[in-house]
Amino acid sequence: MIGKYKKKKLLSEAETGAVWLVTDETDKEYAAKFVNPKYEDKFIKQLPILKSINNSRLVKYVDGFKDKDTYVVIMKYCPSMYFD
Repeated sequence: MIGKYKKKKLLSEAETGAVWLVTDETDKEYAAKFVNPKYEDKFIKQLPILKSINNSRLVKYVDGFKDKDTYVVIMKYCPSMYFD
């Protein structure tokens, strides 16, 4: 468990972090980005912008928190954006 979310499947991984499919306590699916600590400073500067964006063409910010030493961003899950 990461906060109130449960990891289900790794969707993507890059130098800046990894994106996992997670579910909440109601089994609703979200995408969770785990930010590489190396990029923490850039992430902290971008977070207020991410929170304020409300555009139907962009993935919606849902939640964010720090889990141990890693920042986690919970976003709306868009399954058509990921490939198996």
